[in-house]
Amino acid sequence: MNAPIPILMTDEQVLPLLGRIIGRGVNRTVYDWIGRDDVVIKVQNRLPCRANYTEWLLYNQMRGAPALKTLFARVWALSDTGHYLVMERLAPLPEDALLPPFPTFLTDRKRENFGLSPAGVKCLDYSEIDLASTLIRAPFTDT
Repeated sequence: MNAPIPILMTDEQVLPLLGRIIGRGVNRTVYDWIGRDDVVIKVQNRLPCRANYTEWLLYNQMRGAPALKTLFARVWALSDTGHYLVMERLAPLPEDALLPPFPTFLTDRKRENFGLSPAGVKCLDYSEIDLASTLIRAPFTDT
């Protein structure tokens, strides 16, 4: 059984957990977590740490939308600077796997941004979003 992951960690706590590089993108490098096969650590390559903050914020805002939350890889932790993000590890998406419908605010729909969990297909990179179109349709209320 794996030890619990703190929700907020310091950069110094995360640094010794970095294993081998398993992926690389324009803004981030993805590492194994030494001794665990259920999570990865995404390291922001440049400031600001927008991609990590976006995924952290978006995942945590889905608390009230469980059906929506099942479509996205779980975010376990964010370092105090936002430089490191701990996320659920997904298996590569098989070539014949079909993508389920995803919300329109998700704008980067490349196949490599999706993976497979025991529960099905999930998005593993959801840092590119368009919230403006969603917010424009948000209901207004009298205060």
